[in-house]
Amino acid sequence: MFGLFIILIGTGLLKPVTSVIIGDIYQNKPNLRDSAYSLYYLGINIESLLWF
Repeated sequence: MFGLFIILIGTGLLKPVTSVIIGDIYQNKPNLRDSAYSLYYLGINIESLLWF
């Protein structure tokens, strides 16, 4: 049970932190930031399709 809790915490913290990092990297370049977010969410959707 403790192992599942650790996996839950690790997975829950991964995606929000990645979004913040993308925003910080492209803070002064809004066009590139939009493209980076699009690619990020595209990757998440492709991953969910492959594992479904």
